[in-house]
Amino acid sequence: MACPTLAEVKSCASFHPLLPGVAGWVEKLITADLDPIATVFSGPEEDIAQSPPVDRFLYRLCRYGNCSAEVFVQMVVYVLRYLQVTEQPLTKQSVHRLLIAAFVVAVKHRDDQTYTNTYYAKVGGVSLQEFNVLERAFILTLDFDFEVSYGAYAATMRCLECSMTDPAEAEEEMTPPRARSMSVSTSQSAGESSVGYDDNSVDTEGSPCYVRQASPVPKTKRQSRVAA
Repeated sequence: MACPTLAEVKSCASFHPLLPGVAGWVEKLITADLDPIATVFSGPEEDIAQSPPVDRFLYRLCRYGNCSAEVFVQMVVYVLRYLQVTEQPLTKQSVHRLLIAAFVVAVKHRDDQTYTNTYYAKVGGVSLQEFNVLERAFILTLDFDFEVSYGAYAATMRCLECSMTDPAEAEEEMTPPRARSMSVSTSQSAGESSVGYDDNSVDTEGSPCYVRQASPVPKTKRQSRVAA
């Protein structure tokens, strides 16, 4: 799948006005080429030079993911949680695999319409087997903590807006471990989302599915597109 430009995705139903801010924030978090400690998200070293830029990769998720626009904000919350839990730096070696895992977890938690893992693996540029490993590792690292409070969502939105107008302030607010960081507390309250993980519920590719009980952020209608 091709990696579209910003101009090519602005008309997509999945496009979020803050998506360029997401791309800029992720790029600023990348501190090195290689992971100091290899994880399942560490891609082959020879793939680094061939990987698309972060912004173009996110635009590909936008074009082919057919998700609600709010998914990208929720994805950022999940990436922050992952980095805070692992205290690992974000690198060019792991960023694409981490993003596709966070993206799909956010889609499955938030949206009613999802596709098979085979399709998401193709969008992310990895094999189905590798994608299943990435998804499972990401879920276990977050310890099934997929709830996003209104406060956390709104705070993330504000920081992404700052990343497009005042990058220095946004970088300070959204720096992960061992630095001043934006709080992504997700203490549950009335009306917040809750998600379960049902081993008896599987998609057509044999991967466990999420069971949604509620949604923390109002959903918007979007155009349906059949995966090709």
